[in-house]
Amino acid sequence: MTKIGLLGCGRLGGIIADALCGGKVPGCRLVGVMGRGTGRAVQLAEKCGCVSCGNIRQLLALEPDYLVEAATAQALRDCALEVLSSGRRLICLSIGAFSDEDFYRQVSQTAQAHRAKVYLAPGVIGGFDIASTLSAMGELRGALIKYKFPSGSGRCPPALAGFPDRFEGSAREGFALSPAHLNIAIAAALACGSLDETQMRIEPVSQEDAPSFGLDLTGEFAGASLRVWQGGFGGKPEGPALAAWSVVALLRRLTAPVTFA
Repeated sequence: MTKIGLLGCGRLGGIIADALCGGKVPGCRLVGVMGRGTGRAVQLAEKCGCVSCGNIRQLLALEPDYLVEAATAQALRDCALEVLSSGRRLICLSIGAFSDEDFYRQVSQTAQAHRAKVYLAPGVIGGFDIASTLSAMGELRGALIKYKFPSGSGRCPPALAGFPDRFEGSAREGFALSPAHLNIAIAAALACGSLDETQMRIEPVSQEDAPSFGLDLTGEFAGASLRVWQGGFGGKPEGPALAAWSVVALLRRLTAPVTFA
């Protein structure tokens, strides 16, 4: 049985915990959770029949095979080196933390020194496997696009109302607009190979359209374009949950006997 520890007991962490406890990842068992406040962690632990931990050392003492971070970039910065120094494998959702190149270098060096591994969950968009393939073939130009309702349209969520309706710059510059909401810009840039060469755009959509993310890739020998809408059948707004389910899918791939790499 593969043991999973979970850092983060908010909405995303709750979805991951429910999926693990509901048998969505065969052969995996949630052994412990840790959150910013003890209340949520205790409730989630009771619900899932695992241990509520007050600090990262207690969580690591449960000897999880994988530690899943579904908290914040600061939480990842605070715990990553200790997790990797213990030889544990770390799955990250708060990839924006790696916009700090010194932190990225420290994480890489610590993982290598302790034969640990860091896995970056794709979050709300895919296509990073294609980006890696195109990058291996030769030069790659990549662009992440955030499609949103115009701020004055009445349909733009309050959290995005401060975003410009149009923007074009590097992934690093785009991420700086809102680290909480554009974490995916850093993920796309890491997949494409550069925070400054990978582009980010914000473009408005019509009232009849839906918010989405797009990834445009142009390589020397091939290209690809992917767009993921934040809504499913019947217009259900499941965009934010997609990030949590990308962790569930990643755990399935990591623990399955036959899998897509």
